[in-house]
Amino acid sequence: MNLISILFAVLLPVTLAQEVPSGCVTIENRFFFGYMVKGLEDDNHNVAFSATPEQWYIRKGLGVFKITHVATREELFESDEELSFSPGHPAYLRQRQLGVPDALWEIEPGSNADYFVCSGKEYEWQFNKVECEDKSFNEYEDTGYEIVNGD
Repeated sequence: MNLISILFAVLLPVTLAQEVPSGCVTIENRFFFGYMVKGLEDDNHNVAFSATPEQWYIRKGLGVFKITHVATREELFESDEELSFSPGHPAYLRQRQLGVPDALWEIEPGSNADYFVCSGKEYEWQFNKVECEDKSFNEYEDTGYEIVNGD
C-alpha cells in the first residue's frame, strides 16, 4: 500500500465527520417519521412528536450543548425518571435555569452521516438546519459548562 492510500484511509473519516449544527434547527426522530415538538402539559412540558416541525435552537458550550424550544424559550432537559418501555429517560421543557446540568446535552455524530447520538446514545436525532422564524431570537452563546471525565 502506498503512502497516498494510507493517508486517504486515515484522513477520509476525519474529513467526513459531521459537525453539530448551531442555531435554529428542526429535530427529527431517527426511527420513525416525526419531529420533536412541545407537548401539551402545562408544567414541565413533556416533548412529543408531530408531522409538523417546530424550531429549536442549539448552542454550543465547552464540550456540551443546550437545546431551547424557540417559541417558548424553554430548555430541553432529561429527567431522572425511568421509562419501562424504552431505554433512556423522558425529555421535558422548562424555563431556563443557570447552574443545572441536566439541560446539558452531549451530542456526537452517529455511525451514519445522517444523525447524531445524544446524551449517552439514548437518543438518536437528525438535526435539520433552518432559518429562524423568530428573527428577534437572541440566545446567549455558550453554556458555560464543560464535561470533565464523562461527568
